[in-house]
Amino acid sequence: MPSTSVFTMAGMCREYLSSKGYDLADYTINLDLADQIEGLPGRNPIQSILSPAKNDFNSNNSFWLIMRKGSEIVGTLGARFDNIGDNDVGKHLAQMHARHFPRDSDTNVMSNLDEDAASIKGGLVYMGDVFFAKEHRGDFAKTQCFCQYAFCLAYARWWHSADWIIALHRQTDALSGKIMQHGFTSTSFPAVQNWLSPPHGRSGQEYLSGLSKPHFLRNIRRFIENPDLLVDPIIPRR
Repeated sequence: MPSTSVFTMAGMCREYLSSKGYDLADYTINLDLADQIEGLPGRNPIQSILSPAKNDFNSNNSFWLIMRKGSEIVGTLGARFDNIGDNDVGKHLAQMHARHFPRDSDTNVMSNLDEDAASIKGGLVYMGDVFFAKEHRGDFAKTQCFCQYAFCLAYARWWHSADWIIALHRQTDALSGKIMQHGFTSTSFPAVQNWLSPPHGRSGQEYLSGLSKPHFLRNIRRFIENPDLLVDPIIPRR
């Protein structure tokens, strides 16, 4: 049974977003919903790791978190669960990408991680495809609440099996502070994959970001004790 703090935190996030007119709902990753998401204005294609056309997803190993304003989808985030045991996380990601983007003669992608990432193992929740409609961007508190709610949903759903939540961030997003804004406070590694021919949306400059379950629980305790950190953060001047 997840810690009660997980449900308290989820309630705080939902309450704040509701006060701004947003509704949240989660769904199993499926083709119909993927078509809706890819049809959103300004939206890139869903990345291969989260594409239902390239993976076998069900209610036990995936979800989409959807944020709506009225009937309009204005925010998305996808998640999948894999248990890699003691295997190397870099090789795990590279093997998935290699299956989705094969080459006739060469391995298209190889891991650039070393033993520094060895602690990222066991049950992994991969999150990606974070997207906000153009007119709903730029609100730090909204972004924090949306991502933290997704973390709560993931750890509540896979409480006994998830050890880490991980993501791949583009270099531009990493350098603009998105890793911390999205809540990946445990670790990050730059340039985690070497591509011979990177597909659209992937590159050799991406960062692997991670949030361990102990750090997640520590973070939400601090948010619960200090709600302003979540819903009224100090915004850095640019």
